[in-house]
Formats: sequence, C-alpha cells, structure tokens
Amino acid sequence: MTMPTGNEPIKKYRMKVDGKRTDNSVEMRMVPVDQVHYDADYQRSVDQKWITDHMPFLPEQAGTVVLSRRGGRLWCVDGRHRINLADLSEVKEVRAFVIHDMTKQEEASLFVRLQRERRALSAWDLFRAEMAAGEPQTLEMVNALNRAGFRIDQKTSGDPHVITAVDSVRFVYRLGGAQIIDDTLRLITDSMWLNLDRALSGPILKGLAIFLQSEQEKPTYDAERTLKKLRACAPTYLLLMAQQIAINRRSASVSATNVAEAVVQLYNERLANATKLPPITINRRKRPVAKSRKA
Repeated sequence: MTMPTGNEPIKKYRMKVDGKRTDNSVEMRMVPVDQVHYDADYQRSVDQKWITDHMPFLPEQAGTVVLSRRGGRLWCVDGRHRINLADLSEVKEVRAFVIHDMTKQEEASLFVRLQRERRALSAWDLFRAEMAAGEPQTLEMVNALNRAGFRIDQKTSGDPHVITAVDSVRFVYRLGGAQIIDDTLRLITDSMWLNLDRALSGPILKGLAIFLQSEQEKPTYDAERTLKKLRACAPTYLLLMAQQIAINRRSASVSATNVAEAVVQLYNERLANATKLPPITINRRKRPVAKSRKA
C-alpha cells in the first residue's frame, strides 16, 4: 500500500475552536519535512525512544499529519514524532492536512483537542489485530498458552482456563518467552489455584513469572517447597502480602515485583519438620514492560 502523491486543491474548512466556529482554507498535499516548524509553547518534547522503536518511517502506517500555515511558515499541530521519524529515515516528504490562517491560539486549542480525542487501542483490540495480522511473537505467545491448556478471551464466562489479562501475558512472554509462560501456568495449576479468585489476574501472573525467572535455576531452589507454600495460601492472600510490602516501602501501588517478593517470603518461612534451606531473594534487576505503540 502506498500513499497518494497528488495534491488536492485548497478547500474551505469549518472547525470549532474554543466554542467558536471559524472558516479556514485547507489543502491536502505532500510537504517537505525540512520545511516544518515547531512552536515550543504548545508542542511536546520529542520522545527519542519512541522514534528509535518505530524506525523506519512507513507511509502506510504514518497517516496524515496536521499542519498550520501561519506567517508564511508551516507549523506542526499534530504529528511531530512521525515527521521526526520520517526525517531520520531520510524520507523527504510526508502527507499533510494543511490549514491556512489559524492563529497560534487556535493551533494550540486544536492540538489539545486532537490529543484528548485520540483513542488508543485497548489491549484486547490490539491483541485481536495482531492475531489477524499473524504477528509472529503474538502467535508464539498464544501457542504457548494453548499447549498449557489456556486461552485468551475478553471474558472468562466461568471457565478457569481463560485469561483476560492480555498485557500481563505479554509481559510474561517478554520476560522469558514460551518457556516462562508454561512454567508460570504449571505452577498455578499445580498449586491448585485455578478455581480461586484472582488466580489468573495480572499481578499474580507477572509476579509468579518474575519469581520463577529469578529463582528456579538456582541450585538451592526447591520446587516442591514452593508448591507446598502456595497450596497453603490463596492468590488473594499473596496479594495482601504484596500490598503490605508496598506499604512498607511507601509505594502508591502494588507492583509485580512486590508479588514476587511475597512468594519469596512464603518460601523462606520454615516448613514444619522440614530441613531449613538457604533463603532466596529476588534479583532486583530492571524488568521488561509492554511497549506502547502510540505517541
């Protein structure tokens, strides 16, 4: 798919700014990226990581940027990141919707309105689109779930093998691929948690995955000990422990690492008539997070 290169004639366009309707001349045309200016009074700073993550510029994905012709110059209203991405990708022109005779205040008002009205895809909508597109990593993630006897859906409908926390599954996959998905779901199943409240919730999935990724390869790790400790509690109890850890650290919310640390606390509690094992701790390295596809 390629973007049309022809320019459309200037037309009249009626828009509403601050409750008032104004008539402006507009045109749709290709614009050289080196002729676009940015007004620092209302434009946001460039997120270089977003640009790096989305290289190279693809016209069929970029859509149309919104520019304002004011004072003989072209000012970016919406699309700064896409224009910068095009520039770094050595793309000379982008398709633009150019509005004539706007004031700076009208530009800023339109910028705010466009940002507020922009609706990102929900996790479920994004997942469905990736499946339809045959996105390799998403397919591998789903295949790992299916092999373990689970599936992703928007609602559980009472099925204990349905996971609705799409982004959390994606987090687990990015943490350790198909293997860590399998290990995490097997631990939940073997702990006899499947019919318990919150067993497949996002914090539990991510927390157990972090715990296993950090601990299960250590020579001192005892998988049977972990199962005995988890079978003796419930997912909701584990979340309460994680909440207390967060409170003790004056954190505003419970993180997946807090859940992993709660599992460590359970594990390190001595079992009756059991040999005391060396305590374990979570490796406190930076954890992956799901990437945003919007900017």
